[in-house]
Amino acid sequence: RERERERERERERERERERERYEGERSLERERERERERERERERERERDCISKFLQDGLILAVVVV
Repeated sequence: RERERERERERERERERERERYEGERSLERERERERERERERERERERDCISKFLQDGLILAVVVV
């Protein structure tokens, strides 16, 4: 009887370790996804900056030519 209770406690501890491992992995994955989203946003910002610079240069060139 006592051994059975000890085995049950050990199984419960193992389940708890599995839950903690799973939560840790999910947390890491969420952090990776946030980092990917930040990188995509930085890329969009760089594209907007390039387009803006290109348009400004075009306007300056147009003014100089005219």
